[in-house]
Amino acid sequence: MKKVKRNNYRSAQVILFVFFLLILSGILVMGLQNMWQSEIQTRTQGREGLKAFYIAQAGVEYAKMRLANQESWVGGGPFSFGDGTFNVAVRIEPCPVGCGCSECRNIESTGKVYDSQGAQIAERKISVNITLDKNPNDPPDTLGDEQQLVWSWQEF
Repeated sequence: MKKVKRNNYRSAQVILFVFFLLILSGILVMGLQNMWQSEIQTRTQGREGLKAFYIAQAGVEYAKMRLANQESWVGGGPFSFGDGTFNVAVRIEPCPVGCGCSECRNIESTGKVYDSQGAQIAERKISVNITLDKNPNDPPDTLGDEQQLVWSWQEF
């Protein structure tokens, strides 16, 4: 009889040990799941932010193209691009000393990305200063005569 009781006692110990191992592994799995969800969300936000950045860059290139054809263009938008839009604003600014150009433009482009329901999920804004006439100054509205000024690009 004593052997039977000892086996029951050991069986209960084994069951309790397995139960605690299951609880411990469940806690670890839940913790890893939360970490993975945070990692996935961070990577998704980074990817969407990068898309918005590239859309803003597309806005700058679009503005350069429009200014090469029409130097009085002041921007506009929103212009659709992929799964987002960009807005462009163009301002006349004084040229830096030693630039040698007639006048400079500041292009500010804002790229936005939207989800499937149309809610904005990312936004990036960049600014670039360009000169419309290369040295020596050529006639206005010459295709390809816009030139980015050195160290003028910045992201907000």
